[in-house]
Amino acid sequence: MKARKHGGAARAKSSRVGFLLFDTSFEPIYANDDAIQILTYPKGRREIESLDRFVAEQIRSVLFNDRSSPAPEVLSGRRRYRCQAFTVRSNAADASDATVVLFERDPRKPIDVAQILAQFDLTERERETARFLIEGLTNKEIAGHMNISPSTVKAFIRRVMAKMGVTTRSGIVGKIVKTLS
Repeated sequence: MKARKHGGAARAKSSRVGFLLFDTSFEPIYANDDAIQILTYPKGRREIESLDRFVAEQIRSVLFNDRSSPAPEVLSGRRRYRCQAFTVRSNAADASDATVVLFERDPRKPIDVAQILAQFDLTERERETARFLIEGLTNKEIAGHMNISPSTVKAFIRRVMAKMGVTTRSGIVGKIVKTLS
């Protein structure tokens, strides 16, 4: 990174948001301490031979390798960060565009829905139905994902409700939330 201080990237006061700036060839120009900490965990910056190359490789893998995810995420230990990239266009004739990458901590705790649903002795198809229900899908949408009819989805939901001891669709979600508390 071009801006240097104390043998590393130029530092900004800790903001809990990882901030990186890249030039047009995707070479790092600047990174705040939070971004470096997120990307290098658990090793740390001192254990990495070429911090610039390491940061560039990490960002490329996050932004360009996983096209299936609409909002790329980075896992750093048990923490999950949403990754957003923005192009900054320069109006100056001699300046080139830059890319800003931000890492924001995702406040959601990862929920292991499969583990929660396993407590209720559901079949695989019932668990699949419940997972789609938790995501907020309608019966018709669930049917489309599972390649079954909406009537079959209703039957699965009724069985899930019976096994979980609830009487409504929202009761299923409520029961899962309650087990998290």
